Amino acid sequence: MMKHILVIDDNEDVRKIIGYDLLKAGFAVDDAEDGTNGFALACQRTYDLIIIDWMMPDFNGIETVRRIRKLIGESKPIIILTAYDWSDIEQEA
Repeated sequence: MMKHILVIDDNEDVRKIIGYDLLKAGFAVDDAEDGTNGFALACQRTYDLIIIDWMMPDFNGIETVRRIRKLIGESKPIIILTAYDWSDIEQEA
């Protein structure tokens, strides 16, 4: 049985790259451009893994994870990604 993965990221290029690599590896992939649509997909289907961008409009990655965890519990893995430049935070400290 094919594993199904949901990719939630507001950057279309990132969704395409991750989705392409996952498809080549033999996974079924759905994607969403924001937390609202990602949560809606998570309500409709059971995913084996969810990959979420941390910084998105509307619901950010953390809020999206909270909402999805309330829906599906702790049983399925969720990976949060970010391209955020942490050096900005270090300079402010």
